[in-house]
Amino acid sequence: MFIASKKKKTISSVISVIDFKNYFLINKKIIVYLILRPFLLLKFFFKLIQASQKNSKIKINPNYLHLLHLVILKEQFMNISIKKKDVLFNKFYKKILKNHNAKTIFLCFDKKNKIAKRYYKRNNFKFYVKKGNFFYYRKTFK
Repeated sequence: MFIASKKKKTISSVISVIDFKNYFLINKKIIVYLILRPFLLLKFFFKLIQASQKNSKIKINPNYLHLLHLVILKEQFMNISIKKKDVLFNKFYKKILKNHNAKTIFLCFDKKNKIAKRYYKRNNFKFYVKKGNFFYYRKTFK
């Protein structure tokens, strides 16, 4: 599922999620896609090796919704306090979870992404596990 939030008819953020059933299916589709396009496989070889660490067997609750992307266009939120931004995105998460009949959102990000780490800690996402260069976090909404 892909969601774009809008502010004054301008896209201000992009959020994409995937449910448990499709979480592993998407990995298989990506592998097939890359096998059929060996040039891409070579071009992104080192990135793919690094990303393969994410696919290690982690016990994921089937009721979790996996957050694939959260892109926030900074210029759209310059005049809003951090607290208001956090409240706004928590409302988005709750709405997305409700649409998917889930209560917990699950995500991962590269340990180099300090901004993401601060954001998720500030918003009470709980550390789940570390695999290679990736941190996994989750948060349950009521």
